[in-house]
Amino acid sequence: KLFALLTLSSALPALCYLLSRSSLRNKVVRYNSPDETPTREKWEFGRFLKTVALFNKPRPLEAVKNLLRSKANRSTPNSSVLLAIDGKNSNEAAIFEKIISKLSADKNERTFRVLCANAELYRKLRNKLKTKANFEVLLLDWKNVLIRPNLLKNIDKVIFSSNGETSEIEFLKNLKQFSGVDGKMLYGSFPNTRENWKQWRALDDVVMGGVSLSKLEIVAGVDKSEESYVAVFSGKVSPSNNGGFASIRTVRADEPLNWSSFKAIKLRVKDSNGFRYKFIVYDAEGWDRPCWCKSFDTKANEWCDVVIPLSEMFPVFRSQTIQSNDGMKKESVYSLQLMLSKFEYDGNLNSTWKPGDFRLCIESIELLREKSRGNRASVLALTEQKSDEVKNVARKVDLQIDALSAG
Repeated sequence: KLFALLTLSSALPALCYLLSRSSLRNKVVRYNSPDETPTREKWEFGRFLKTVALFNKPRPLEAVKNLLRSKANRSTPNSSVLLAIDGKNSNEAAIFEKIISKLSADKNERTFRVLCANAELYRKLRNKLKTKANFEVLLLDWKNVLIRPNLLKNIDKVIFSSNGETSEIEFLKNLKQFSGVDGKMLYGSFPNTRENWKQWRALDDVVMGGVSLSKLEIVAGVDKSEESYVAVFSGKVSPSNNGGFASIRTVRADEPLNWSSFKAIKLRVKDSNGFRYKFIVYDAEGWDRPCWCKSFDTKANEWCDVVIPLSEMFPVFRSQTIQSNDGMKKESVYSLQLMLSKFEYDGNLNSTWKPGDFRLCIESIELLREKSRGNRASVLALTEQKSDEVKNVARKVDLQIDALSAG
């Protein structure tokens, strides 16, 4: 009985939403183009209920967890610095010891993680820093082993010893994918970020009586090697029953995302038709609520890099622009949505939209970080080699670094 009651309570917002949309149908019909005759098709009530249940699950345990996390986060630093030391060169080791001595002496709210590949230097640093609660020292051959993603969590600054060797490429790839030095990869082809695609679920116009249908699949080997993966958002859109949109949306985050230090969202996509899509951000809990939108165009059968500055996203509610005095709450992002819609904003139509099949390949979605003062890179390499050689290695993984001679 309790389960049935909770399920019914979760469906009430959507039922209210459906009724409110029904009252607006006359307004929606006028958005049809002159040569388009509105049609009626059988509505899938079961799919409607399934969608409602998915996006409105009662989650009392998650609410308690969020409260506890929010209290804990008040005293927890948001970012960390990684120091990766080879330790084979005595001059380089001495420089890192001076850096660590300086950092440990300063009053700093940041945390520091030290990866040391040299056992003798590791023991020396561990003894020196054992009373420093904001320092963690680990013995790890970081150039030759795969670094666990959790070791790079919340890292936004890195200092590492470099010889300009190709063995450093994997380390730099890990930095780009799992840390925040160049931004933050939310969804991509690497195993860690590939799993994140499971957060996206279909949310189509069935919620307002329509019949459009979509899905998201992870597909291997699209335009590339069999080892690569892309997410494919595909389906069929229809104007029947005054509908006309298909979308995918992330289920509500257990813990809201903090985008305070990021300036833009970047998508790498390829569409089979060259349609215009909407990217949507929800900065508060709730299913049918105001959100922040920005449309973007694609080119048919061409990969496109789409950069959407967060400052250019505007508030929208049910395809109508609204006023907001506060701006996006970047510190509390609960959900994201990607939509192909017949409707743009305020009654305007999407000129690229047409009924039928669509297919959008998404290679990655990532956040771009606000550049630091002086446009300095977030990664510093200490090297005995020429700095150009070290930077050339970083370019192979498209990562900006600064290089400084250890001499």
